[in-house]
Amino acid sequence: SCGGWHTIVCAWNGWVLTCGKGWHGQLGQGDYESLTAQSKTLPYFKRIVDGFGDHVILKVFGGKEVSAALSEAGRVFTWGQGDQCQLGHDSTSNEPEPRELEALSRIRIVDIALGENHMLALDEMGVPYSWGKGTAGQLGHGELGEKQRVPRAIELCRRVSKSSSGFDTITRDIKWGSFFFQKTREQGEEEDKENIFFQRGKVVMIGAEGNYSVFVLERKANKMEIKVYQEALAR
Repeated sequence: SCGGWHTIVCAWNGWVLTCGKGWHGQLGQGDYESLTAQSKTLPYFKRIVDGFGDHVILKVFGGKEVSAALSEAGRVFTWGQGDQCQLGHDSTSNEPEPRELEALSRIRIVDIALGENHMLALDEMGVPYSWGKGTAGQLGHGELGEKQRVPRAIELCRRVSKSSSGFDTITRDIKWGSFFFQKTREQGEEEDKENIFFQRGKVVMIGAEGNYSVFVLERKANKMEIKVYQEALAR
């Protein structure tokens, strides 16, 4: 994986190696102040020997001046620049060695994404988390916060749907999923009644770049969508 000025790779045996510039500790080699004079550059790949303990690393991620790793047990490790709390350790300090993210230690994480000054994580149940700088709304919590110091679950998504008449557009903030309107007639009633139906879903993919975040939602098609699809096939 390539960061702003560094590269991080994961070998078949779970070793993690880095090279490049390590101004803020993003190489994970410990005392980054000792790296080659003023440039603090490591010109060759070197294994990170401290910070992971007995964990076997499966994936690595490089950000602008941060790095992250995901173990086979679903544990998250972050290191590098921390001035915007983007490392998730409830601190604005830099981390020169991999440090496990304690706030997610009891959750199995399956993917990580790194923005410019924020991070995302996705657990095995399809719940996304975010932390770091949030002044542009990139954390997805419905507010423009200065910093989110530790990982926080993103509970809601904003969905837009048409009314059953097809003329009105309705916007709702709901739990991950979707909603739709359908007219039904109760027994004994003379007029149709418009009802709202909710469908649960889960996030299956995350991405981050700059001050943006993206989430891919998986859910079952609702009755209205199936009807539209069947009508299109019949044409």
